[in-house]
Amino acid sequence: MTRAPRVLVPRRAWPDDRFPDWAVAALRAAGAHVGEADGPWPRRWDAALLPAVRAADAAPLSARAVGRVTALLDVPPRPGDRLLRGADVVATSAALAAAWRGGRVRVVRPAVQACAAAATAGPVVRIASVAPLHWSAGHEHAVAAVAALLREGTRVELRVAGDGPAREAVLFTIFDLGVERAVTLVGGEERSVVREADAVVVAAVEDRAWSGLLHAFACGVPAVASDLPTTRELGGARLVPPRDPGALADALSALVSDPALRASLAASGRRAAVTDVAACGRALLGTLAR
Repeated sequence: MTRAPRVLVPRRAWPDDRFPDWAVAALRAAGAHVGEADGPWPRRWDAALLPAVRAADAAPLSARAVGRVTALLDVPPRPGDRLLRGADVVATSAALAAAWRGGRVRVVRPAVQACAAAATAGPVVRIASVAPLHWSAGHEHAVAAVAALLREGTRVELRVAGDGPAREAVLFTIFDLGVERAVTLVGGEERSVVREADAVVVAAVEDRAWSGLLHAFACGVPAVASDLPTTRELGGARLVPPRDPGALADALSALVSDPALRASLAASGRRAAVTDVAACGRALLGTLAR
């Protein structure tokens, strides 16, 4: 009987707001044994998955601990980033791969298990923003767009699913705009928040905070997103300029008033969705085994 591959994804190497839960789920769905502990490692692992940029010190992952290191490129590389020399690199989008200057890159797009949207027509439009609470996610622009809709008389609420270092900044924006009753931070309840939403908004300002689109696509929820290289590549969403709450509010208002547009965007998202989690895991394993 063939032994299941053992893949180490050490949490210490990843910032909390970037730990690749999707990759762990995909690898497990493909039959791999995944370890998330930070060590010590009592046995040899076949491979390790680490961030490609801004990585923690990878020195403990010696040849005695792992057979191969694969670096996951999930955020745009910047000058001065510490890169993992000699590692294979897998990027989460072709746009991110094109920005890499460290050698050959393989693209594996994250997969999200399909689900059915649970939202029903009601007097209040429910909007979800799913991304880490990080400056790159642009949550303050989503909050400002909701504030504009409320001023126009649209009954709307925004639920923000995610955790991260910008929590206080997002809370300040909520209180500064006086929308405490309409905007709620709900932590990491990504899937349930998307399923219960009438629309998903991705107000990212950098090409790294678009995971909410994957959940929206998988659940058939219409989405509005910032026009960035990866969101453009994914397709399936209505795109607006980044850092433009007015354009975001206009796009959301169009969704609210046009059922045909909502249905069309939901269908586009379904076509763009990648929902075979096991196949995604096998693609990752193929990269890890090269």
